[in-house]
Parts: sequence; structure tokens; C-alpha cells
Amino acid sequence: MQIFYQAPDRRYLEILIRDLREVLAQPDGRACADCRLSCSRCTPQSCSCACRLNCPDLASRLSSDPERFPIEPGILPLVHALSELPLLSSCWSCEGHRDAEGALHRLPSVWFSSQSLVHPRLMAELFTQLKAKGILQHNWQVAAVDSGSALDCVFSIEPRLDGEDASLEVLHADIKALSRSLKSSLHSLALRHIARLDAELAAAA
Repeated sequence: MQIFYQAPDRRYLEILIRDLREVLAQPDGRACADCRLSCSRCTPQSCSCACRLNCPDLASRLSSDPERFPIEPGILPLVHALSELPLLSSCWSCEGHRDAEGALHRLPSVWFSSQSLVHPRLMAELFTQLKAKGILQHNWQVAAVDSGSALDCVFSIEPRLDGEDASLEVLHADIKALSRSLKSSLHSLALRHIARLDAELAAAA
């Protein structure tokens, strides 16, 4: 049954444009926001890893409990990519695990909180595009999760297998693919949506 569609009003369009512009305005910075030191691989005068994925301290620095629970290597690329988006805050991750028989037991996942729905929506759109282009082997989704607080906007990035067989190695390859240039890809999508919404606002004037 078709339900009557009410076009968004001007105020809602302006809020979307504001949030999209905040995506573009995010400053560049180190993945570990409080880090002012060179990593253990580099000299104090020169940090050659430039706080990228090959930083040997990254798995510990991005964890809230680095001694006991450094970020697992299979999910580290995605946690690192999200750390470059200051409007988001990652709060939990898992690289996925097999059971005693070697079957996939737990799916890879990252949870993050967001002050706006724009980031999750842009990510979901990007993941759909990457799958359509064959860059991802499986569908990935951004889903709302229950964090224990009704007021927190917490989301999970995870594969949606829909009964498909999947290996952990393939899922980890997908993680690397969707993490690659995540920030710049989201910026490109944001620019396209701003142009579209600006045109809608102009038409409604």
C-alpha cells in the first residue's frame, strides 16, 4: 500500500545542509587526538608513519584499554578510518571470530556514536556503491544498535550476509576496501548532496 509522501520542509533541508557542511569542515588531525609524540618506530624529530595505519602503536593508542584489549588487526583499518572523522566516536569493535570447528562464529563489527544522522546515512550510501562496483564482496550495512541509553545515537558497521557463506579472510579484505579513503569518499558524497539540496531550496524559494 502506498503511503502519502510529504516533501521535507525548508527547515529540514537547511538542517541537512548544515550537517553536511560540518562533515566537510572536519579538521585534519592525528588519529589519536591527544598524541603529541612520535611513535616507537620513529625518532622524536621525524615521524615517518605520519599516524597512518602502519604506526606500530596504533592498535594500542586507539583502544580505551590498550594493555588488555588493543584493537584487533582485522578490524583496525576501519577503526582507524573512523578515527579520522572527528564528529564520530568509536566505542566498540570486533574483528570477527571462528568457533572451535573453524566456522564463522562472530561477525566483524565497529560501533560508533554520531551527533548527526548524516554520517551514518552517507556511509550506508557509500557501502552500497562499493558493493555495486564490485569493490566489496559482501553487502555491508550501518545499523542502529541499543547502547543502553535511549538518547544515544549508536550505530554498527557490519556485514549483512543474508545467508551467504563468508570467510573471515574475505570479510577482512572487505574491511580494508571500505576503509580505504573513507573520509574523502564521504566528503565527495556530502558535496553532491549539498548541491542537490541547495537546488531544492532554490526551487522552493
